Formats: sequence, structure tokens, C-alpha cells
Amino acid sequence: MIEREFDRAFNELFEDLLIKRWRGPAGARTFGRAVVAENEENYRVKVAVPEVDPEKVVVEVSEWRLTVLVPTAEGREKNTIDFAHCIDTEHVTARFEGGILEVMLPKARARKIEVR
Repeated sequence: MIEREFDRAFNELFEDLLIKRWRGPAGARTFGRAVVAENEENYRVKVAVPEVDPEKVVVEVSEWRLTVLVPTAEGREKNTIDFAHCIDTEHVTARFEGGILEVMLPKARARKIEVR
């Protein structure tokens, strides 16, 4: 009995930490309040933030991570998503409509280097 519970817990941990995090493009995945869809060129992240003033939502992006800070009665809720592909941070866009924050994150393109 204990062995089966341990095996189940280990398999769930393995799935969460290794397989889901590093899985390639495969539709949409859920991270807390966020839903992430991916295609060859972008990530699209939608976060449900009903009854929140959009001006109080903080969106931060780096080459590999998106962080969304949402005000709550207790302070701020932080949602962080790490990406397998580098993000083109200069072209990230965000919009807020009907209680949904949508962030479009284009993947950075490789740059060819001339060999001399």
C-alpha cells in the first residue's frame, strides 16, 4: 500500500517537474490562473483577473520568464511562468479585456553570424 502511494507520488512529481515543464509545442497548458498556448512563433498567455483594476496589474518579462503581479486583499498574487524558448522582449504586448489579461510573447529568432 505505501509502496503504491510512493510510486504514484513519485510519478506525479516526475510528470510535473520534468515532462510538463519541458514538453514541446502541444496546445495549451495551465499554470495556476494562467493558460499558456504555444506555436512555432509565439507564446500566448491568458490570466483571469476579474474585478481588478488593469492599471494595478504588473507585467514583467525577461528573456525566459513572464511574471504577473495581481493585487489581492492580502497584498499581491504572483504568477511566474518560465519558457523553454527565449522571448523577444522588445515585441511583447499585453491587453486587458473583460477580466482577462492576454500577453503575447514572440519567440526570439536565431541570428546568423558571419564566419570569417
